[in-house]
Amino acid sequence: LREQLALLKNALFGRRSEKLSEHDANQGRLFNEAETSAVETETPRTTVRNHSRSRRGGRKALPDNLPRVDSVHDLKAEEKTCRCGAELVRIGEDTSEELEIIPESVFVRRHIRLKYACHACEGVEAEGEKPVKTAPMPPRLIPGGIASAALLAYIIVAKFCDALPFFRLAKIFARWNVKLERATMCNWAIFVARRCTRLIELMIDEIRAGPLIGCDETRLQVMNEPDRSNTTKSHMFVLRGGPPERPLVLFRYRETKETKFLNELLAGFHGAFQTDGYEAFDAVAAHLKAEHAGCMDHVRRKFHDALIAAKGNSRTLKAAMRFFQKLYRTEKEARQKNLSPEQLLELRKHKSARRMNYFKRWLDHNSIVTSPESLLGKAIHYTLGQWPKLIPFLKNPLIPISNIMVENAIRPFVIGRKNWMISGSPRGAVASAVHYSLVESARANGLEPFWYLRYLFEKLPCAQTDDDLHALLPNRLDMQTIKAYFQSVD
Repeated sequence: LREQLALLKNALFGRRSEKLSEHDANQGRLFNEAETSAVETETPRTTVRNHSRSRRGGRKALPDNLPRVDSVHDLKAEEKTCRCGAELVRIGEDTSEELEIIPESVFVRRHIRLKYACHACEGVEAEGEKPVKTAPMPPRLIPGGIASAALLAYIIVAKFCDALPFFRLAKIFARWNVKLERATMCNWAIFVARRCTRLIELMIDEIRAGPLIGCDETRLQVMNEPDRSNTTKSHMFVLRGGPPERPLVLFRYRETKETKFLNELLAGFHGAFQTDGYEAFDAVAAHLKAEHAGCMDHVRRKFHDALIAAKGNSRTLKAAMRFFQKLYRTEKEARQKNLSPEQLLELRKHKSARRMNYFKRWLDHNSIVTSPESLLGKAIHYTLGQWPKLIPFLKNPLIPISNIMVENAIRPFVIGRKNWMISGSPRGAVASAVHYSLVESARANGLEPFWYLRYLFEKLPCAQTDDDLHALLPNRLDMQTIKAYFQSVD
């Protein structure tokens, strides 16, 4: 009960980071209550003549890539004369900057199609042809609709990237004197998702062809599911894979938490399959005959919770956290040095393998002397059960130490779920999976989601072959190409 109370206090008032600070590692905190950590700050201090003063950081300069508009402020004509009667001479200037913004501009784009006819024969000679010729309408994602590619991209990014529900978007549009109903935007999102079906299938092929797939899932409440109560929880699965340097993210809605669909979805995959400790993923990895890798973050989290429950007063738990600190420090070193896969593997063999061997002996010893009902005992038991999945990263440099990249990809969905809360129908859940896949894949490849989706929605109606669609995948594009296109058409 004391452990549970300490965990609840930390959840309300404590630090969110699982990292072990130098203060914790050395001597712990003088006041160990969770509430005290909520007000702790570390401010750089400068010593000046026997006392210290907080040093404020300077204001950061505005980004260089933003366009500049100059407003020149000059003296009045009568102020340019000195008291002696001579005219003042300009000797320089002072420049200051402020960040300006122009709110979204909404306008109607009129497509005017010119018509032509022959006054000489009045179309008599045009056998088999229409007597009046009209310029063709540019292909649009929603034929005959009022939504442009830019409007569709704005709506989808607002909900699936910025977590704005459609009813809030409707209020925003109303302030601009534009009446867009929530149901209209919902129907547009579902229609656009259907148009992207083949693109999603190509994304699955890319993910399946990669050397590593990370997988995770989270709950979702969907209304009007056949033969199911509206209070029954459904699930959203996330896959991240494809080329290691240009990954793709795929969301998949399922009514239940069963993972059998992954066997068919990933058929033919040959590589490493990284997940958390959910047991059903073991069966998927076995069916695919894939190397199953685990997540060190989930292991560390259990020891961190036990340390919080102990109020930082456990040498055993601090020893475990120091192990994780050194292990992650090695991975950070590799990222900072931008090591090649061969160099990373050598670094892991030299440092991480030795630490993992020591930690395994530490776990075996403490599993005997620790109560299995305590949080420490549960953390040790979980780690030993996951151990075969925690060591593959030592032999495969493409396997990260944790599944954090997949968790980062699923986090926007979890944040959005707090706002829109439910999906109104299975069709809506499927559409949400498509749009989250596109948005998160764009972000994973350094693309600004709005500009990528606008580019995709303008090009998609003209795409006829799989080669055309391949060229529209997020990992086949860069922002320079997208910006160059809109500069040429605008």
